[in-house]
Amino acid sequence: WVAKHDAALKLGSDPDAILTKTFAKIDDLAAKQPTGCGPGSAELVNALVKAAYGVTYWPMTGQTLQQVLTANDLKALDEGSDVKPSDNNYAGYLGVQCSESTWPDIQTMVADARRMAPDNKLMTWSNTWFNGPCATWPVKPVPLTPVDAAAFTAPFLMVHETFDGATPLSGALAVREKFPASRLLVGKNGSTHWTAFAASPCITDTIATYLSTGAVTARGSNVALTATG
Repeated sequence: WVAKHDAALKLGSDPDAILTKTFAKIDDLAAKQPTGCGPGSAELVNALVKAAYGVTYWPMTGQTLQQVLTANDLKALDEGSDVKPSDNNYAGYLGVQCSESTWPDIQTMVADARRMAPDNKLMTWSNTWFNGPCATWPVKPVPLTPVDAAAFTAPFLMVHETFDGATPLSGALAVREKFPASRLLVGKNGSTHWTAFAASPCITDTIATYLSTGAVTARGSNVALTATG
């Protein structure tokens, strides 16, 4: 997307070259000690991770990348003291994530991250630290509640996007297979994690119809793909 909008962002039209330059900047910042509490490599990674979850972040992230790569302006990475993290949101996330499965100790998590990082430069460490509290979570995980897929006879709607990196399409296809009553609507070539809130009118209208009337389209033999905006 950044390469496609070279006329505005001036970062070049070669995606691979932009990627190489971006990771080189991350490595350069990581090798330098930030001044005081200033932004560094972690903040640049954080900005890029946001873009991986939704297209709504792309314009803002593209501008940030332009400032960092062309002008070495790290102020673009500083969200400022007025931005307060959502502790409640994060606590809720950890309450689910840490309780639904058994996690290894932090030493194992770090060792796994070091092994995976060379091939997964963007997400490895950010995911490791984000889920790090699960290594010492004080509550033992509980067994998941068994679900009888055959008991769901009323059709229900599932929504996904082709290139959602956080929850891959393969998972949605597996759920669709287990639940005969399900209907899966996929945003073709979409890459946003929160599909229902950032999709094309085709998808949002289908969701609205389902919520208001319970109506879903007939299930096809293959996944029907619809284009997203």
